[in-house]
Amino acid sequence: MNYSSSIKTLQVNLNRSAPATESALNLAIELGVGIIAVQEPWVYPSPSNDYTVTRSVVHQSFTQILPNHGALRPRTLYYIAKDLGPTINIAPNSPQDPDCLIIDINNQGTKVQIINIYNEDDLNGYGINTLNRGVLPHPLSCNTIVLGDLNCHHPWWDPLHNKSTGADDLVEWITENNLLLLNTPGEGTFYRPHMETPTVIDLTLTTSSLVDKVQDWQTVPDLGSDHFGILFNIVLSTSAASTNSTIFHRFDTKRAEWGLFRDTLTTKITTLLNLAQMPNLATLSNLATLHGLKADISDQTKETIAEVLTTAIIDASNASIPKSIVTKKSKL
Repeated sequence: MNYSSSIKTLQVNLNRSAPATESALNLAIELGVGIIAVQEPWVYPSPSNDYTVTRSVVHQSFTQILPNHGALRPRTLYYIAKDLGPTINIAPNSPQDPDCLIIDINNQGTKVQIINIYNEDDLNGYGINTLNRGVLPHPLSCNTIVLGDLNCHHPWWDPLHNKSTGADDLVEWITENNLLLLNTPGEGTFYRPHMETPTVIDLTLTTSSLVDKVQDWQTVPDLGSDHFGILFNIVLSTSAASTNSTIFHRFDTKRAEWGLFRDTLTTKITTLLNLAQMPNLATLSNLATLHGLKADISDQTKETIAEVLTTAIIDASNASIPKSIVTKKSKL
């Protein structure tokens, strides 16, 4: 496999499942994936709860990188293809934490850092989640991809579900670090049979300098986990990407007029639902009310509602949130 121009990357929460791990590895071989970023990996059981020397499922085509987890159970992990051209190392700033693992990709003088996060309460029992433990680098490197299971609902990426406690803190952290969301809003990444619709808790974020270097983002269902996989390409060479400088506009949420956003969102939802010939739902004035929709609503209706909400959020954002300018360069 030639990885000189780009690296296909798969991120997935494997729900501590060995069969799901085998499925992800087989898919990676089939698709030519060079990096698998795992949250909740299966690891060999330890009756004494000492995971100092534990490993996950071994595959002859991949090398495993585990976090600086000490004796705790590692909840992040990377599989790296053995024939990968660029050099991959655990980053010097990767923390002493089982739920955050940072690697550096070095390719002909260019460095890209990937931060793999499982955002959950710590295993020591203090009840502090990963984002609030102070383990993430600050500031972030200019060429950084942040990915993982963030365990958090917010209308920005999950318009059909109630906002999680702490979601505003996550949005503030994303904004402060000038990160761009690659997820398609409303496109589910987590599903269990009792749920009406999939939720979005697995995110991919990137700094502005990499926005044109992380391409072809898509979800991959049916890996045997309750999380979908997320697949994308990291472009390493300028020949594989556009050589033109392009101007991008990013929402500056610090200067948002949230009252105008709410009013515009309410009006847009009502208008679009009427246009979609759903007058019985057109009185919906906010996203939270959708949480109580009946389970017998058809899949087509749910898809229409998701499209309505996505359009309404974008229109409300354009009307109420100023934009800052980001220039994409052809070089990293």
